[in-house]
Amino acid sequence: MRMRGSGRRTVGTARGSCLNKPWATACLSVGIVLALGNANGAEPLIPREKENLSLRNEVGIAIDRGLGWLKGKQEPGGHWSAPEYPAVTGLVLAAFLREPTGRYRGDEAGFLDRAFDFLLAQVKPDGGIYAEGLANYNTAVSLMALRERDDPNDAAVMVNARNFIVGQQANFGGEEMGDDVLDGGIGYGPHGTNRKHPDLSNTLFALEALHATRFLEGDRE
Repeated sequence: MRMRGSGRRTVGTARGSCLNKPWATACLSVGIVLALGNANGAEPLIPREKENLSLRNEVGIAIDRGLGWLKGKQEPGGHWSAPEYPAVTGLVLAAFLREPTGRYRGDEAGFLDRAFDFLLAQVKPDGGIYAEGLANYNTAVSLMALRERDDPNDAAVMVNARNFIVGQQANFGGEEMGDDVLDGGIGYGPHGTNRKHPDLSNTLFALEALHATRFLEGDRE
């Protein structure tokens, strides 16, 4: 918003701002995930050329400080911020598991195991991974976190989550997919919201999760 008489912009503090809980945790986690690249080995935002070494070192220090802050914010139940949004915990898990030295995949990972226990406790009979609402968003982000862990014991949960996401794809036009402008998209899901129509944000999260777990395609029903 613009402050009267100042001509300067400031960050708002409305719900959804990165200054507010749980969004501060989510925003920091997203920043770290972007800096570290994605699960499929894509190049991080800062290329690895020699001339970028100083910048990469500075970013590495910032990532270490950010992860340290996140580690200290974990709740006793294993989650971060709001338990009704398991996706926030999923984002934090992805940030830790993409740390480039891999130290959070070894002896230091006990606190992450508690977070994954929380995440798996949110699995619903329909295959989704959510608490009450925003079912697609929470399931998609949680699925990507499970993909990062790459534990064979999670395979059945991941397959069911994929099936849940695919089942959210809209088909408003009748028997044929594609005869309505909203066909093919994905929205928040069947619970906790009156917004039943698809949107680009939810569709993007769904596509990312499905792409990251495409190796499970043969196990789909």
